[in-house]
Amino acid sequence: MDDGISDIPIGEYKVRSQGYLQCRGLGSCIALYLYESVHKIGSLAHIFLPMSVSGQDTNWNIVNAMIQEMKSKNADRLYLQAKIIGGAQLFSAKMENIGKLNIDEVLFILQELRIPIVGMDIGENYARSTLMDLKTGKVEVSRNGQKYTKI
Repeated sequence: MDDGISDIPIGEYKVRSQGYLQCRGLGSCIALYLYESVHKIGSLAHIFLPMSVSGQDTNWNIVNAMIQEMKSKNADRLYLQAKIIGGAQLFSAKMENIGKLNIDEVLFILQELRIPIVGMDIGENYARSTLMDLKTGKVEVSRNGQKYTKI
């Protein structure tokens, strides 16, 4: 039975027009939500590694694929907005901060594509989970299992 929730695995994305999109257990990863409010079409990418670490421009490809699939479902590029959650540094400060590199790359991609960012909960040193309601575009964010805000 479909409960209307799509849970997005690491390195993948999903586009939907009904139900919910969720990403659980974010550490240094980024949950990148794109939402088009006129047609109520949303997408979520679970961003894993920046190009500086992976050596591949996977995140550019994912974001472009998200936009193309949203447009194929009648989303209007003019009304796209982004929300970014995650990018924590959960390990020793002596290690490279993958979360910060992920944040910087996603911010750069959105800036280059001229997609406005309307909500963020990024950085710090705690895990997060997220859930977007596609009727409203609101994203509920939980920190370490405790629900605390909607953006």
